[in-house]
Amino acid sequence: MTGSYRSLYHSIQLADLLLIFDGHSSHMNIATVQEAPKNNVMILKLPSNSTHIFQPLDIAVYGPAKIEWEAILIKFACQNLVTALNMNFSPVFWQVYGSQAASAPTMSRLAFEM
Repeated sequence: MTGSYRSLYHSIQLADLLLIFDGHSSHMNIATVQEAPKNNVMILKLPSNSTHIFQPLDIAVYGPAKIEWEAILIKFACQNLVTALNMNFSPVFWQVYGSQAASAPTMSRLAFEM
């Protein structure tokens, strides 16, 4: 381990909590940054444009599920202009989960091999 990585590793070990975020400005504010050290929380910002490296499940599992969920919601809205989604959430959700559930374990493993 080089000096900077050794220092980071040591700092992480000393913290009570490690807060990892992707660096998007909407996910962090100055109050959080100021309060974190006071509460023994270490903040680790992931590098920009590194989702495919650090969050492989977002790419391989959650991304496709989100796309399918949006398509099903649009179809539901077109077919049920008056019916509220909250009364029919479970059947609509299971359309996505059922299709994703069969491939999720395989895709989860593959996501970390990419």
